[in-house]
Amino acid sequence: MRRLRLRILSRLRAIVRWRYILPRAIVVVAMVLAVRFGLDPLLRWTIVTVGEASLGAKVEVGGLRTSLWGGRLVVASVAAANPRKPMRNLAEAADIRLQVDMKQLLRKRLVVHAGTIRGLAFDSPRATSGALPDAPAEAAGPSALDPVIRAAEEKALGWLDGISGRLQQDLMEALATPKLVDELETRWPEE
Repeated sequence: MRRLRLRILSRLRAIVRWRYILPRAIVVVAMVLAVRFGLDPLLRWTIVTVGEASLGAKVEVGGLRTSLWGGRLVVASVAAANPRKPMRNLAEAADIRLQVDMKQLLRKRLVVHAGTIRGLAFDSPRATSGALPDAPAEAAGPSALDPVIRAAEEKALGWLDGISGRLQQDLMEALATPKLVDELETRWPEE
């Protein structure tokens, strides 16, 4: 009986190569745990840091929950202070829910299929000042996020320029007056 048990164990060890499987399983489990418990705080920190850097005033996020499986992002109690009036919020929302396309996110595209914003308010009062503390003189150099912010600004401007051109072209095609003016300009010299 003992020999049979030893044979089974030796065959099982030969089939399942624990030295190969165990380190990889530990890495996979560590990655899953890091994403599960580290993604929400990282996204919250990113929203606050990038928001404050671009706005020049405090940005506060109460809570953030993500679901990678369902592609959901829920941000609770967001407030962005007005840089010109520190005791007022530029905008605040009680709840923001977004349904994100995860396949497009893997291709470095943010596609939101559905979104809701509840409790949106503009120019609302704040309990504390939204002014950022003055940075020390040695930290006044360029930020590590400057290239990211600059790239985002360039993409946004390019997108807005493209939309304005398309809207102008669509408007010109939809209205009868510009068509009539073009037609009269071509007929006038002939007549």
